[in-house]
Amino acid sequence: MSWIFTFAFLFQINTQSISLPLLQSELIEGVNVSYQFAKSIDLTAKLIEFSDVSLVQVYYQTETGAKLESQVSITPEGNLFCHIDLTNSPYKVFDRIFYWFDITYTNGEKVSTPSYWFDYLDNRFDWQKSESKWFTVYTIPTSSISADEIQSIALAGLKQATGILPVSPDLPMILYVYPDVDSLSSALGLTHSEWAAGEARPEISVIMVSESENGDSREELQRQIPHELMHILEFAIAGDGYSTAPKWLLEGLATLAENNQTASDLRTLQKADLEGSLLFMNEICTTFPPQYSQSSLAYLESASFVNYLQKEYGKDSLIELLQNSASYTDCDQLIQSTYGKDLSYLETDWLTTIVSPQMLNRSKKEYWFLLLIVPLVFFSLAVIKRHGSNDNERKHKVE
Repeated sequence: MSWIFTFAFLFQINTQSISLPLLQSELIEGVNVSYQFAKSIDLTAKLIEFSDVSLVQVYYQTETGAKLESQVSITPEGNLFCHIDLTNSPYKVFDRIFYWFDITYTNGEKVSTPSYWFDYLDNRFDWQKSESKWFTVYTIPTSSISADEIQSIALAGLKQATGILPVSPDLPMILYVYPDVDSLSSALGLTHSEWAAGEARPEISVIMVSESENGDSREELQRQIPHELMHILEFAIAGDGYSTAPKWLLEGLATLAENNQTASDLRTLQKADLEGSLLFMNEICTTFPPQYSQSSLAYLESASFVNYLQKEYGKDSLIELLQNSASYTDCDQLIQSTYGKDLSYLETDWLTTIVSPQMLNRSKKEYWFLLLIVPLVFFSLAVIKRHGSNDNERKHKVE
């Protein structure tokens, strides 16, 4: 998919103009589209024969079906112009947008032209490009960290990720470093209530990360980059199965690639275990909870569970899980086909690896309590039985 990035460096800060070849029809010519990312699209063209035209509509649609439409203005000379506001558009960065014209004639006849397309790149920034064998890195001039440093961080992150999933991705991979979380989130079409520090588009070998606004950008990128690189490795293995692979598998591997699991993470899991607030693995097969606290717990659980699978059954089992994801959309069936065991069985076994000392102590106390209480129960039953027998004997004597 290197075609996307051949154009990327040519983009200017404010607007991008793409001149398209003459449409192979006798309806329209001189089609030109320009846009300002997340702001507007302007389109111009010329009708070859326009005397009998009453209406022209233009439609914009992505490969995923996101669609906008608008009526086109027609001048007396047959020139076409259309302006569309993208402030609240459904489009995201790197979307390929197709568009075509519907022409209505005065006799009611309608004709649709063949479609054109352009790639919707983020042209809000003056991107600076740095190239190596491994990565093509895009930064902005005001970045707090140099492109050479980012290349170094990315290569170290790739080594971390391939240490878990030994697979060779397509090279070079593309890395965009946004100045902050807000600018990245807007590029991804997220709302104000949503946010993303990093994002991967593994189908085109692109990752997008953001610098830290309140801390050490280097440390933040050392966390984000290997996480997103892992998603590209996962896609290289899973292919079409990537979209149906368990969420806990994809994010668990990516979180492990960050290589910053700490004792406090384990304590968080142990606390959730004691409180009974752990999420079941089948609950996070397809999606994570939207609440930040529960989503954070889902990431920790996923990393811990995947780490358990890796240690207990080996890295090859994780590769097999990803490969089998295209054949099994059901989480339980996928686990059964790969491990020959139920997900609930593996989950129970995993929980024994994270059980807290408090839980162990509580279990021991309960065990000893049972050892003490059971004899007392039997003794009480024996006394009751003996007492009942004595009552019967006295009753017979009276009679």
